[in-house]
Amino acid sequence: MERVAVVVLPLVGLAIALALLPITSSDLTDYVIPWIQVLQERGANGLAGEFSEYTPPYLYLLYLASGLQPLLGPVALLKLLNVPFVAGIAAAVACIARALTGDRKRALLAGGVVCIAPTLLVNAFAWGQSDSVHCCFVLWFVLFACIGRPLAAVLLFGLALSFKLQTMFVSPFLLYLVLSRQVRFRHLLLIPATYLLMMVPAALAGRPWWQLLTIYYRQSEYFPDLSLFAPNPWWFAEHWHILPSVAGTAVGLAIGAAAGLGIALVALRLERSPANNLLVATLSAAVMPWVLPRMHDRYFIIADILTIALAFVWRRCWLPATLFQLGSLTSYLAYFQLSGAAPGFAALPIAAAVTLLLLMFRDQINAEGLDDWIGSSRREAPAHGERGT
Repeated sequence: MERVAVVVLPLVGLAIALALLPITSSDLTDYVIPWIQVLQERGANGLAGEFSEYTPPYLYLLYLASGLQPLLGPVALLKLLNVPFVAGIAAAVACIARALTGDRKRALLAGGVVCIAPTLLVNAFAWGQSDSVHCCFVLWFVLFACIGRPLAAVLLFGLALSFKLQTMFVSPFLLYLVLSRQVRFRHLLLIPATYLLMMVPAALAGRPWWQLLTIYYRQSEYFPDLSLFAPNPWWFAEHWHILPSVAGTAVGLAIGAAAGLGIALVALRLERSPANNLLVATLSAAVMPWVLPRMHDRYFIIADILTIALAFVWRRCWLPATLFQLGSLTSYLAYFQLSGAAPGFAALPIAAAVTLLLLMFRDQINAEGLDDWIGSSRREAPAHGERGT
């Protein structure tokens, strides 16, 4: 079993990744490859990044890797840049499983399974997206939160946020950690501090601070559609023209705020434990892109991975984990122009997966289904100040 988990599954994942490398996406050819060309022309001055809609930290990675372009070619370079972060995601899931179950073999298998997760491989190596970067840091944030390391947790949250705003999908979990006193308010100062620190190279390269602090606001103006092939209810609202963009966005943000606050407040009824922390984090990552408008098809990637981690702790989660993989992968068909209606069909397994997670959440609150928790997952989370602060 250990040989399969440590050797065979990662090698299978690597073989699939290599097979997907020749696929080219418009996101690469229209956006990211030109960004590399600008960085090569300008050198370090290009780190200002005003030519890109992404935050500068991703451009730092492109700049550091750009020297390999003559050897690999731009498409392969951009996709292989995901390799260390995919490995980091697998390692984080393995560490979560080990910390919550105490089972080394189970942990190794969890990491191996992530290496062959379909949506992660397609996202990183067919599409060439950079979602693996912030997803990696989010997974380590969840791990440190589960094992009672609040400073490390908020540092990783801030690092993830400096790459992608989608990190906020787990903000209800962060709010729960604060309300349950697993994270102190003063720890939250590390989040903006980390973001600002990550912007310093761009500022030194000449980017005005007001631009660096408003990147995410300006990103919101690029795509006014209520849904960009996301498998959630807003795809139907967009497809059938139920609401105009401005009104739909306002309604969706209100629903999202209420849902996030609701998750954090209701979670306070749970017994504090690492396993319950993982459940709240997974529920947050699943519910927020489901209820929010203007979501892309890729935005369930954190839920895709966290449900796998949860499945190795809680057997009942294998069904939602499978449904998330099915739903997310189906929604990708629209981008690759294989089916324009794919997000509508994909919304069905995603809705079922979200519903199952909500039912598990309810059962935990009602103290039902506790026999499904494995081994040491029942252990109480370390109190604040006991470890690593």
